[in-house]
Amino acid sequence: MDKVLNVLIPAIGLKPGEPGNTVRGDSRLGGEPELPVGMEWPRPTPPADPADIAGRGNSSAEQAMLDHLSRNLPFASVAQIDLAEAHALGEVAADLPDTGRLLFFYDFCVGPWENGQRVARVIWDASPVNQTAPAALPGDLANVATHGTEHFGKELFHAPARPVTLFSGVTIPVETSNAPETEYVFEPGGLADVTDGVEDFWDEDDCWLGWRHHQLLGTPVPLQSDPRDYIAGYGTDEEVSDWKLLFQLEINDWSGERFDEGDVYFLIRTADLAARRFDQVQAVYQQT
Repeated sequence: MDKVLNVLIPAIGLKPGEPGNTVRGDSRLGGEPELPVGMEWPRPTPPADPADIAGRGNSSAEQAMLDHLSRNLPFASVAQIDLAEAHALGEVAADLPDTGRLLFFYDFCVGPWENGQRVARVIWDASPVNQTAPAALPGDLANVATHGTEHFGKELFHAPARPVTLFSGVTIPVETSNAPETEYVFEPGGLADVTDGVEDFWDEDDCWLGWRHHQLLGTPVPLQSDPRDYIAGYGTDEEVSDWKLLFQLEINDWSGERFDEGDVYFLIRTADLAARRFDQVQAVYQQT
């Protein structure tokens, strides 16, 4: 039993509700973030070389990305997490601040072709709720959220607010992820009895098809390999084990099932999380 428990990594899941009214300060997906009075809705830093990013796609995608990058549109609002609600779950939230909210933003148009810090923004706002205000969509974002652009549909720019409930759980190791926390389970001569049980769980558990992939902390549940491999490890000066999953988002569910597929992984160095340097978060996109 101890062997099994050692490979179950604590995490916080998000159970979305139906679109509708949300309560000030509460956790949610989409909608309008509650920002400190006077703070503007964040925008990506313009890239040094837009052509380099655009050239990572085919000819059609290249023109679409060049057009998008030239607009310098604000990020889409991904999620707002009430940290008091997270800490009410106990030790599973120990790595997170215990006050305020985490606000997640992402560029869904360019993100599939660009991993890293520029395409995402995470803000830790410790302001009391009564010192914040729901942010109105900036005019240019409101326009594309209503009409889309020539190349990208409106669903990539905004999603209706949906309240979410946080719950405590565990992440199950996935053989293809090569996650450093659990890869030993699948090595030759490893924990064969645990491996068999894990594989049986993935094959037979009925909740898998209904799970929405939204989670805080824990190990990433990859659609390909461990997303940390894309920003650390081979060819870099950093180790994959120096990075943690902060938040994983299933895009299709966030968009109200208007977008085909894919997950976004918001990743942070362990040292940056401890120092509350959320401006150092990097994002990785994956799809099946």
